[in-house]
Amino acid sequence: MAHPSQHGMQIGDDRAAARKGLPLRSVLLAVGVFYVAAALLNGVRIYEETARLPYGRWRTVWLAVAWPLDRLSAMTRLDRPRAWMERHLAQKELDQHAK
Repeated sequence: MAHPSQHGMQIGDDRAAARKGLPLRSVLLAVGVFYVAAALLNGVRIYEETARLPYGRWRTVWLAVAWPLDRLSAMTRLDRPRAWMERHLAQKELDQHAK
């Protein structure tokens, strides 16, 4: 088989012609699930950081977006892994400084 640069096709074109790869819908679904999971795992922290913004229109808008995320994260207890990790890393850092 000739190298892709020799016959003018890119590797992606070869894969598309052979029907290898994933449908765009599957990729977008996976990316969407990733961002929803990331938002739920970090919902409490997102709200805390948003509350530190200077007062104004943007703070109000972002708080309105972050508040339901904060509540949903706490209700589903998906905020627990991050809280555990922060405690664990803080303790580890304290132990290193104590030595």
